[in-house]
This record gives sequence, structure tokens and C-alpha cells, in this order.
Amino acid sequence: MRVIKIPIFLFVVLTLMGCVSTTPKKESWVLKSKENNPAPCCDVIIDRLVLEYPPAQTTLHLSKSENLDFDKLLESKARKAGYKISQRRESVKISYIIDMMDEHIGYIHLKSSKGLVFNQMFRLPNYLLYGNYTKQISEVKK
Repeated sequence: MRVIKIPIFLFVVLTLMGCVSTTPKKESWVLKSKENNPAPCCDVIIDRLVLEYPPAQTTLHLSKSENLDFDKLLESKARKAGYKISQRRESVKISYIIDMMDEHIGYIHLKSSKGLVFNQMFRLPNYLLYGNYTKQISEVKK
């Protein structure tokens, strides 16, 4: 009886592993909300990137979220700051999460493929910014 249970168990485990590996994953996520203006969050992200990566010398690959309005605004602001946008492998890949912790406090999480990790908290309304910290996984390669 035990001999029969092992192949069934292995079949179930392998099937579940196949489901997990084929599930598409977004690397960026932005809260969808009609009440709030996303421009201040885009400004914080671009300001932080400018500190780490010189705009005229850096090409960015902005990971897309499902919030197309935010993605377009962020790309527009990055281009205005002087960044080139490309999907090329050598580009600095940027992913971000913007979410609310409760109805008045939210956060921005920014991560680059070159080792930058940045977090900023904000308060609604008016996106009053506070509580930022930067952590580098390794030395940020510029």
C-alpha cells in the first residue's frame, strides 16, 4: 500500500510545481485608485533614481505594473529627466510597488537590478512624504 502512495504523492507535487512555474508574475505593482494623483509618487521615484544613476548616461528598463496610467506617467517623467527607456539586457531594470497600509498611510518600494532598494512612506491626502530609508543589497553599480 505504501508503494502506491509514493508515486501518487510525487505526481501531485510535480503537478503543483508546474502550476507555480507557469503563473505570470508582475515585478511592479501599483494600487489603482481614482481618488489619488500618482504624480508625487512618480516624482519621488525619479528623484531617487537621479541621485543614483546619471540621467544622460543611463538607460532604464521600467517593469510594468497593471496600472497603465501610472506606468505611462512614470515613463514620461523618466524621459523628461533625461533617461533613455529600453528593454535591453544592459539597461538598469527598475521595479516598484506602491500600496496603502491603511486608508491614510501608504508606501513606495523601489528596487533596481544594480542593487538599490529604496522605501518611502507617505500620508494621504496630498501625499505628505515621510519615513524614507535606503538599503543597498550590494554596492550600487552606476
